[in-house]
Amino acid sequence: MINAKKQELLQRGNAFFPIQYYLSNTANPLYNLPLHWHFEMELIHIVKGSYTMFVDNSEKILHENDMCLITGGILHGDGKKIGKCLYESVVFDPEMIRIKNYSADDFISQIVDRKVYMEDVIPSDNGEMYSKVNELFTMMRKKPDGYELFTTGILFEIMGILKSEKMYYEKSLVPTGKKIRSEQLKAVLDFIQEKYSEQLTLEQMA
Repeated sequence: MINAKKQELLQRGNAFFPIQYYLSNTANPLYNLPLHWHFEMELIHIVKGSYTMFVDNSEKILHENDMCLITGGILHGDGKKIGKCLYESVVFDPEMIRIKNYSADDFISQIVDRKVYMEDVIPSDNGEMYSKVNELFTMMRKKPDGYELFTTGILFEIMGILKSEKMYYEKSLVPTGKKIRSEQLKAVLDFIQEKYSEQLTLEQMA
C-alpha cells in the first residue's frame, strides 16, 4: 500500500526479524512499481536482463548481476522504459542490526539517522560485495534452519564492506545538488513523522 505521500506502508517480516524477500518480473503484465519511499533500506539484485529504475532524482540502468542499495527515505520506482528483467530484492529495517551491534562503531546509526547516504548502484564487478549479496539472497530464498542468524550476520558483513570501501557519502560531502535534494526530503520526512497522525496539506509540507 502506498499512501498519498508516496510512502509504502507494508509490514516486512515481523517485529523480531523485519526483513522481506521479493522476486519481480518486469515482463509480467501485472508488474508495476510506482514511485514510493519507505524508512527501510532496500537491496536489489538483477538476476537476468536489464532494468531502468528511478532513484532519488535520476534514472539508473542496471544490468545482469548489478546491485542497487537504496537508503531509507529515498524516492524510487520504475524508470520510463523499464526493460525486460527478473530481479530480486530484500527490504529490511536497519534497526534489526543496529540493536544487535555491540561494537563502538556507529556507522549503522549514521545510516539510520540519515547522516550518510549510500552509493546506490553497485556494479557486478565488485566481487566482494556481490559474493555477500548472493549469500544474503540465497538465505532469504531457501530459508534453511538458522537462516535468521545467518542473514543478520551477512547484513553486518555488507555494512562492513560499505564502510571499508567507502561506498557512501558523509552528509557534509554529498554533492551540492544531491545534498540539497536530500536535505529537502529529510525535512519533509521529519515533518511527516512528527505530524503523522494529522492531516497534512501540501502547503504545510512545502
